[in-house]
Amino acid sequence: MQHCPKKNTPTAIGVSADGRFATAVKLGCKMWDCPYCSTMRKFYLSRKAYFGIEHYKEGGVKNWYFGTLTMHENWRGWASIQNYQANWNKFYQRMKRANDGPLYYVILPEHHKDRSLHIHLISTCQNETRWWKDQGRACGFGYKNENEPLGESWRAVSYVLKYVGKSLGVAAWPKHFRRVRFSIHWPPTPIDDAWSWSCIPANAAAAAINLERDKGRTIINAITGQISEQSPTSHRIPYPNLHAGAGALQGSAFLASFRVGETQD
Repeated sequence: MQHCPKKNTPTAIGVSADGRFATAVKLGCKMWDCPYCSTMRKFYLSRKAYFGIEHYKEGGVKNWYFGTLTMHENWRGWASIQNYQANWNKFYQRMKRANDGPLYYVILPEHHKDRSLHIHLISTCQNETRWWKDQGRACGFGYKNENEPLGESWRAVSYVLKYVGKSLGVAAWPKHFRRVRFSIHWPPTPIDDAWSWSCIPANAAAAAINLERDKGRTIINAITGQISEQSPTSHRIPYPNLHAGAGALQGSAFLASFRVGETQD
C-alpha cells in the first residue's frame, strides 16, 4: 500500500532545499484503524523514541532503563485501565522523588490475553526491581514489576515496534488513551531537511502544484521520481531521496505532517 486509502486526506506540497523541484504527496488520516497510517505512526513513534534518547544522552543523561509495571490482580480486563489511570500519578511522583536527576520516559501500554493492562516503561528511573515491586504495590498496582538497564538506544526502537505492533490488534481503547506516551518536553523528531513541506486540503492540491510550476520549479512524481509531464524526454530526477521513490518522500512528508499539527500519539 503506497498511501492512505481514505479519500480527501490532506496533501503535502514539498519543495526541494535548492528550490529547483516540487512534488505532491497524499497524506494519511493518521487513524489507528487505518492499515497504512497505523504502520506509519508505529515507525514514527519508534523514531521519536530513539532520537529523543540520543538527544538526552548527548546532553549527559546516559543511563536508561526498561521497566514493567503490572496492574492489581483484582482489577482485570478493562478494569485494569482504571487501575492504571487512578494510580499512575502516585507512582510517577514517587519515581521523581527517588530519582537522582531528571526523569524522562516513554510509556508503552500492552494487554494480556484477557485484556488486562500492563505498562512497559523506557525511562531514566534508576531504581532497582525491588523498589519497583514495593512502591508499585504501595501505589495500588500489582507486584510483578521489574526494572533493568536498557542498553543501547536501538533497543528502544525494537520495544516500540513490538508493543505498538501488538496494540494494533486491540479493537477498542478508551477515548484519549494514547498507545505511546512521552514525558513532557520530549524533543521533536528530526525530519529530512532535503525537502520543506506544507500541508493543504486535498481539493487545493492541483492548484498548489500548478503554482509551484509557475514559479519555475520542475514538478516530479513522488512515486516514480520522474518529471510528471509524460513526454519522450521524461527522466528520473537525480535528487536526494528520489531514488527511493514513494517510501522516502511519503515518510518525509508524514513526519513533517506530525510536526506541523499532530500531538496525539
